[in-house]
Amino acid sequence: MTGKRCLWPMLGCLSWFAGLAQAQTAAGPCPPVAGLVPSLDSSSAAPVERYLARAVAMNGLCEELMPAPFAWNQANDKTPCYTGGPPNDPASYNDSLTCRGLCNYPYCPANFAADVSLLVRLKASFVQFAASAWNSPERFLPGSEYLQAAAQTVRRINEEYDCAGLARPFIQASVLENADPGPVCGAPGTPCAAWMQPGPPGTNSGVNRVLIPPEVIAEFAAEMQADSVRTYYLDEAGQPRSGLKFRFSRLTYLFDNTSYTPDLTKLEGRMWLFYQAKTYLDLGYTSLHMGQPKVWGKLYPVMGEARAQALHQVAVLIGRIRRYARTTPGHANAALVLTAEPMSEVDNNGQHTVKLIDGTTAAGRDRYIFDFAMATMRARETSPALDDRANTNAGTSYQCPVVAPAALNTPACAGQFMATIDPCHGFNFLPDGGGATALGQAYASQLPYVVYFDHGNTILRKANGDLAPTGQLSPGNMGTWNWDDSGWFSAALSDACQADWLRFQFANVRSFSAAQLGFLAAPGRLINSLRVGLDLGPGLPDRPEAAVPDYRLAAHPAVAAAVAAAWEPTVPRVTLRATPGAGLSLGQCALSTFLHRTFRQLPAWRGAVANPDVTSIYSWRITGPRGPEPAVMGPVLTFFPTEPGEYTVTLQQDNMGLPVATHGIYSYRVPGVGAVAEVCLTRNERRAARRAAQAP
Repeated sequence: MTGKRCLWPMLGCLSWFAGLAQAQTAAGPCPPVAGLVPSLDSSSAAPVERYLARAVAMNGLCEELMPAPFAWNQANDKTPCYTGGPPNDPASYNDSLTCRGLCNYPYCPANFAADVSLLVRLKASFVQFAASAWNSPERFLPGSEYLQAAAQTVRRINEEYDCAGLARPFIQASVLENADPGPVCGAPGTPCAAWMQPGPPGTNSGVNRVLIPPEVIAEFAAEMQADSVRTYYLDEAGQPRSGLKFRFSRLTYLFDNTSYTPDLTKLEGRMWLFYQAKTYLDLGYTSLHMGQPKVWGKLYPVMGEARAQALHQVAVLIGRIRRYARTTPGHANAALVLTAEPMSEVDNNGQHTVKLIDGTTAAGRDRYIFDFAMATMRARETSPALDDRANTNAGTSYQCPVVAPAALNTPACAGQFMATIDPCHGFNFLPDGGGATALGQAYASQLPYVVYFDHGNTILRKANGDLAPTGQLSPGNMGTWNWDDSGWFSAALSDACQADWLRFQFANVRSFSAAQLGFLAAPGRLINSLRVGLDLGPGLPDRPEAAVPDYRLAAHPAVAAAVAAAWEPTVPRVTLRATPGAGLSLGQCALSTFLHRTFRQLPAWRGAVANPDVTSIYSWRITGPRGPEPAVMGPVLTFFPTEPGEYTVTLQQDNMGLPVATHGIYSYRVPGVGAVAEVCLTRNERRAARRAAQAP
């Protein structure tokens, strides 16, 4: 699998993508390459970012290995999925094991093999959403088919990377803000099935079936202050009781009148969130997506000091998870990275109303709780029919054009439902004031972020109570032509247009951040949830539109080839020039007179990478008479020496797609600096020098 390196000229190397649908994983494990486990390299100026730059979204990947029934009532061809047999028997579902997916049934080991092979060939360094258990708390029963599949997913990915001689990627699982209450039954409304009990919401939740491990109780024993609480969780000797199960009512609260979520203010709510994180860490996952802390942390509607206290509670839980990963014997998760969303929110005045921070540092900087941000795409429709929305994004100077960017006006995309990514929808793309990072407490002007394709009820939007068909403008400017992100990309664009669109957006998303630390996750696997025949409610007809199957990049070889080509690292062409006299002033020259004042001026340096690629992180390392200067992030350098003397400039390129021997880092000594000398200039000469320094 190591093979010859492919440079992807035009359509070259497309052939190896053609067989992805039949790809198989390695027959057996290979020894891992020394030093190539996920790590946050201190020699890198972008220890997290260099992994995020090659992120691939793999929504529900582990379910391709999980032979458990999960289906809508009708298949895409309107034949019944459920045949009436035992609900826990896959044989009770038509088409459940054929890999055709007609019943929204993801189980397909052949697809899994092809999808993992694609990750290896793309040299993906961050595998997003590999495991997730939305609305299914019973999946956390020890030994469940889900946890077996989740464990096998990590093992198979790592084995393939080891056998390819590649650095292992960070693999992410999700601990979400959802808590399923289960069905409610009882006379005179809904009869109870044999396994149900009458009672309020939560009575039949899968949460109630999950044992609380003694080690989780012990983890939180210090927080058990009340005697009644200690007696409930601990025995007479102060040891954790065995056989206790989580209880829905002890760990949740009703959020927005329609859904339940874990409650961080409840002891058992904290236990439940920690237990899920611990379970994934024990399986070998190295990244956790912690859902929406604004929901489970109850950050709304509290304000002021109460919000600061709620944020601190969030930080304490996250710190507990980090400590477990770092200190538990046998774990390879010391390099755990955590995220949540939204990392910050913007109101109609452009003000950040929620920012996930825990107080400030001694220097007065906000202290981030998480390591990076994730942002839903919310691709914005572009059409001349949108003239009424051609305004400026609230609180910013970002213009929202109604036409597609010129780069998307390609023959392949002609006549299709075009949309683009920009801060007009993605408020998380806007700067939030910066802060100290959770890793190393270094200052960051903005946390790095990953933009991803979100999914909800595909092809389902309501406008004034009516269902809005796809291909029309979305009410409230919230959907994308009445699809969600995943459904729009999967159904509205041809393969050729998908390729053109991704080529542009990989670079476009990088441009939102001054240091180019925003990234678009490649759509490796997208969930499209609505199927033909779904009952939309009383009096509403079944949707007549064709179903949108889950999207797998491995099944679209031309699009996969376009991603690989766009991600190929390039050898940087570096330019560096000095403009004498355009830098800092050191005062008047010795021969300066009242009538002819001259000033001691240092030069200004301007460097640039002429050919930046979309997966490399660039940092400039400068060493002067006083030693190393702070690194400057981004492909452009503007540098003002502070005193005469010898200077060296090195450009560092971080990219996990570089040859393995580099460990993802190349350094280039930039020639042409050397001794920096001052010059004497008049005011007019100094102004002219500074104008020259700003010229392209």
